[in-house]
Amino acid sequence: MSITLINAFSVPNGKLNECIAFWKKYNDELKKEKGYISTKLHQSIDNNATFQLVNVAQWTNESDYKQAIQKASNTLKGLNVTGLQYIPSLYNVLIEDSIS
Repeated sequence: MSITLINAFSVPNGKLNECIAFWKKYNDELKKEKGYISTKLHQSIDNNATFQLVNVAQWTNESDYKQAIQKASNTLKGLNVTGLQYIPSLYNVLIEDSIS
């Protein structure tokens, strides 16, 4: 069973495009790694939302995710956006529902 990464980003005023570019660079590295399945970056429709961007990604398991994030962090050492805060957390699906 895969795991889900949900990463909420608190974006500094005026830095939305810079934060998206930052995310794209990390994602370009992560998607090369073992265990990567998919990702979607969401933008809030509320300009006053605490978290303007939310990333939802699927990984095969926690170990692959942690190894990939460590490798990407080393590769992109020093890359950051001043004031950007993010809160990544890993989840297992508890309940799934859809309209068939």
